[in-house]
Amino acid sequence: METAIDYLTKFLEICLETRNNEKLSLAYKRLSEVESKNGNTRKAIENLQKVIPLVNSQKTPNRKAWADATLGLGLLFNQDGKEHDIKLAH
Repeated sequence: METAIDYLTKFLEICLETRNNEKLSLAYKRLSEVESKNGNTRKAIENLQKVIPLVNSQKTPNRKAWADATLGLGLLFNQDGKEHDIKLAH
């Protein structure tokens, strides 16, 4: 899994350089998935929380990406044993 994180981190760096919010939100989402599979729920949550502001900053926000991110956050908070905090999910 280290290789997956390495490649996704490189993808994230490229997206940050090009300022492509759509691809950047995809990079954070994929990193979140890998971190979750590795058992690092807190890091997965941190990555997924970065998706929502990126999606909302787009000229036409991608409602599906927003819904996927909020669903993922809810599942991760549940997995982490935390009470759902609506402020963290927004």
